[in-house]
Amino acid sequence: MAQEYVVITGISGNLGRLLAKRLHKEEHIIGIDRRPFDDRPKDIIHYQIDIRRNKADEIFRNHRIKAIYHLGVMHNPRQRNDLRYSWNILGTSKILSFCGKYKIPKFVYLSSADIYGAGPGNTNFMPETAPLQGWRGSAPLRDAVETDMLVQSFFWKDPDTDIIILRPVHIVGPHMDNGPMRFFNLSAVPVALGFDPMIQIIHENDLIEALYLCLNKKVRGVFNLEGGGNVPLSIVLNSLKVKKIPFLHLALHPILKKMWDFKLTDFTPDQMNNLLYICMVDGTRAREELGFKSKLSIKDTINSIKKAQ
Repeated sequence: MAQEYVVITGISGNLGRLLAKRLHKEEHIIGIDRRPFDDRPKDIIHYQIDIRRNKADEIFRNHRIKAIYHLGVMHNPRQRNDLRYSWNILGTSKILSFCGKYKIPKFVYLSSADIYGAGPGNTNFMPETAPLQGWRGSAPLRDAVETDMLVQSFFWKDPDTDIIILRPVHIVGPHMDNGPMRFFNLSAVPVALGFDPMIQIIHENDLIEALYLCLNKKVRGVFNLEGGGNVPLSIVLNSLKVKKIPFLHLALHPILKKMWDFKLTDFTPDQMNNLLYICMVDGTRAREELGFKSKLSIKDTINSIKKAQ
């Protein structure tokens, strides 16, 4: 029988590297990423190509693929909107087409709980069926909602593939260089007087474990991923010794815009609602069907941000 492989798109990114490290001693790994993968383990095959190009088809034609982890999604809010849209939507469409064409049994897409959108009408713990209102936020979130919905549409178009969508809360940890980590690493942040929303964070190691569990579980569908607990935003900032500068909430948007314009943060002004309202998810389904439960407490997760500072 031909050797079976697990494909990881975006393998050169921080999460791609962590997942490859977790899997490569048990599985044969193929990575696809147009960026180089320095210091990769010798047993990992890396194709430094753009997933949107026709050359990517050769990978799936020439190898027997048992699963695809699609992590190769662009999140940079400072990237041109048309480039990010093309990369995320066209790239995801391309790799989904390979699932049907080559009868790939499993496809795992890493989405985000951010696509639910923070808002005053949110319930405390939103299930996977909650409306995706992140399109009201920044352009990157609109793209993220559309990409998630694109993958969902393949539930019905390709019933032979077990399609799994993971929607983790804010990912933090020593290897992360994302919006939440950059926000928490500021020496001072603006906050709105009278607002202190509860937030959820998940450690990078817990997320990798959830991705790992997807490989051998016979499940399909959408799964919210919680971390080790829920705390007010102020508790996280106080623990990290981040200075809070209070403003009336009506002044918060122009303050955030100034910070954005001067590249003090990648937290876009359109994401102001995250400083005002909750966006918390219910991870019951992941616990019951994936067998996923965070190993790190909320305290340990916050401490991991400290160590990365």
